[in-house]
Amino acid sequence: MLGRALSGGVPALRDLLGRTSIFIRDASPLVCGAGQNPCSLPGLPGMTHEVFLPAEVFLNYGDNMHMVVVHELGHVIDWQSQIATDSERHFGGRFSDVWSGQPLTNYAETGVFSQWERFAEAVTVYVFRQDYSKVATFRPVTDFQDQMNRMQGLLEGWY
Repeated sequence: MLGRALSGGVPALRDLLGRTSIFIRDASPLVCGAGQNPCSLPGLPGMTHEVFLPAEVFLNYGDNMHMVVVHELGHVIDWQSQIATDSERHFGGRFSDVWSGQPLTNYAETGVFSQWERFAEAVTVYVFRQDYSKVATFRPVTDFQDQMNRMQGLLEGWY
């Protein structure tokens, strides 16, 4: 799904993900909610490509599991990103550090790591648009199309 949302297809997605992603079905780290929630953390030593998807997640999301996977891959893209913030290409941080869009979903606004979640939710909304409302509650925002245009630019490497 995410690869199809990019004009460069799966090869472009592979580059965004830092060339690899690892899915782990074991319990996620405790910081992710007692090890039962999907999770991808930036701060674990040598673990910026890992996505934890415990068995409970498959039971909880069922037919909508692909949306959870895209959300978590949004985090992996974020952990791999290094966006420049000026014309001299000085490092400004990850995409989530500079993502200024309004939270598109309730989870993007209220998640424990809401700055990270705001970006990952924007990736997921970009891929699934209104279909994502099957698993997420959308918030009324005034900058939806601007965010979708910016997300396209980031994911396509236009910035």
